[in-house]
Amino acid sequence: GRPTDLAFFTQSMGASATLVEAMRIDQDGNVGIGTTDPVAALHINKNGVPQLLLDAGDDTHGDIVVPSGEILQVGHWDNSTLTYTDRFRIIANGNVGIGTTIPIAKLSVLATSTGYSSDSQIKVSDGSTSYYGGLSFDDAGSTRLSVRNSYDGTGAVVGFGFGSSSDKVQIINGTGFIVNEGNVGIGTT
Repeated sequence: GRPTDLAFFTQSMGASATLVEAMRIDQDGNVGIGTTDPVAALHINKNGVPQLLLDAGDDTHGDIVVPSGEILQVGHWDNSTLTYTDRFRIIANGNVGIGTTIPIAKLSVLATSTGYSSDSQIKVSDGSTSYYGGLSFDDAGSTRLSVRNSYDGTGAVVGFGFGSSSDKVQIINGTGFIVNEGNVGIGTT
């Protein structure tokens, strides 16, 4: 016999309502929802609503799980070339990789291009016109190193703080290098 697809149809209430295909299982075992030509094990094509909604009922979260030792990857599928591009992944030990398939730290970010302006690997911003962003590296609630950047429309400031939130060292556009606490050694230990 000839392989065939199995299709499921729905119909709205009323005598004149027509049947509409809701789901299809093709001859390769691929399931299509909203498509008559599924190209993956589960292919969902639905406009205007989330493609997949995980609802835990009375619980406050939905889960996406993979078997132990497996990789969870999220990427883009190109229908015209039938190719997948990995965007980020979580490997078995919990490390997250963006731009890399082998994350070596809890978060590994790799930009494949080189340059200055548009190739930021991580951008932190408060969304205001002051262009403020910062990173804080903490140990048990105590700040060990903070790095911040701000721009007020006239000059940029890069500040480094050690042990508290105040800047100990600042690099200020148009002013230079300022040490707010401690000494600076050049050519000496």
